[in-house]
Amino acid sequence: HMRLYDPLAKTEEVAAATPSPFFRDPYEAASGAEVVLVMTPSPDFRNLDFAALKGKMSPVRNRAQIYPIRSDVSSGTRASAISNGMRPPLVIFDTCNILCPKEGEIKSAGLTYWRIGV
Repeated sequence: HMRLYDPLAKTEEVAAATPSPFFRDPYEAASGAEVVLVMTPSPDFRNLDFAALKGKMSPVRNRAQIYPIRSDVSSGTRASAISNGMRPPLVIFDTCNILCPKEGEIKSAGLTYWRIGV
């Protein structure tokens, strides 16, 4: 499930290309997301309030699908990452490396930052 935001895109062009919902506000687009994927080098992304962005994001709802129950044969117990209190990270993937100067700010906001572009 994708929610889209692009400060330069036209709503009607996006609607013609995809059924995914398009938002004019980046925080609304990130609402409930586990991952934010930055794919355009728009300077608007550098001005994001990363703490506010994290506040809109949400960790995986059904973590059992990602962190399956495992058995510890030696002790005979069953445990899972859910019962151990582990939470998957909220992540920003930056395909343009436009947020590199903001990496410290992103991490301070409690988000995981991955640069994956050239």
